[in-house]
Amino acid sequence: MSFESFDFEFDEKGLSEFFDGTEEMPKAEKGFQKIAWEVIHDFVYDYGVRFDDLTIIETTGFTRAKLFFRHNEGVLEFFQNHKWEIAEEWRVKISQKYLSPVLVLPMGENEICIDFFNGTGDKPSLQKALKGLQDQSESGFIFSPGLSLDGDPVFLDAGKNILAGGTLGSGTAALVCRLIEQSLCNLTENVPMLVLIDPQGIDLPVFEKLPNVYGQKVFREENETEEVFGELNVEISRRKKLLEESAAKTVAEYNRGVSEKKRLRQILVIIYGFNSMWDFSENKFRISKIYEKLKILMLDACKFSISFALFTQRPLSEQFCSALDWNFWQTLFKIKVAFRTSDQFFSRQLIGRKDAEYLTGDRDLLCVSGNDIRHLQQYFISKEMRERIKRFSQKTEG
Repeated sequence: MSFESFDFEFDEKGLSEFFDGTEEMPKAEKGFQKIAWEVIHDFVYDYGVRFDDLTIIETTGFTRAKLFFRHNEGVLEFFQNHKWEIAEEWRVKISQKYLSPVLVLPMGENEICIDFFNGTGDKPSLQKALKGLQDQSESGFIFSPGLSLDGDPVFLDAGKNILAGGTLGSGTAALVCRLIEQSLCNLTENVPMLVLIDPQGIDLPVFEKLPNVYGQKVFREENETEEVFGELNVEISRRKKLLEESAAKTVAEYNRGVSEKKRLRQILVIIYGFNSMWDFSENKFRISKIYEKLKILMLDACKFSISFALFTQRPLSEQFCSALDWNFWQTLFKIKVAFRTSDQFFSRQLIGRKDAEYLTGDRDLLCVSGNDIRHLQQYFISKEMRERIKRFSQKTEG
């Protein structure tokens, strides 16, 4: 088996039927804007803090207060130190039985955001992002991990290496499934080839018969993973040679100069539970070698339209981070996503900063891309949508 010989086709009519629907984004009850204004106003008044502007924005799962300070020295630290007092005031105002978490984020030189969680079970619909992806005209595979506060999908380039994680049940499994589903929604020529690696073999097997899944299987064993990494290395060398021969600087430039059949598809390697190989293996030496091969692949793969998405539901232990030289690995990921983490250490290993431990765990997430950090709402998948996915996968089998 090789990436050069692997090819697939999609029935565009089947795709449109699969993703067609009238599902709408749940409407947020506008009952928290006034409360958020009162909590912030009363709190800063009590502590003698002066702000120049305050804007309240409400979405399905949380309410954001944007504060602008003309002179902001020490303001961020002040709110970080008093976040639980603000949370208690929020809890009292809306009569919740539990302490509502608060997230404090810097949003610019003179602006910070304070996010209050509403405790609602409603989540934005995936349908909006799917429709947005269908209408995209940009090249390459893009995906949306969630919606911003204004209800618009936030699109990210899956041609960059992605790191995502959180505690069990916080939304990591849902994100990897959404990534696979949305890969089918791009323009037909931009649907990527997927390589699925799942040492535990729990969440990904339902997708293994999709036509764009390499080998129509989920790779689970250590020897299978090593073989796939070897095949990827061969494919990188092949693509590098093709670009050199055509004097093209990028894969996109190469694809514009060749026929449709000779174009190079993007390859996305999804490794689910990537640190489980280390945690559960007795042969740490062999696993270290596998990780070393993965690191070498990730160094140059994106240049040739091959990217990696690594997911974990288990904390990254100090032993694991030390063995892998995690500070260097952090530089390989251009997109980092954190759901609720068990502690500050886990949060820092995922996104390079604390704060993820304060998330509610109800599928809300922090997304870091470059110097930009965003608080997003993950999508809701209905039972009907899940059945469509299952039927589509079975229909394409064989």
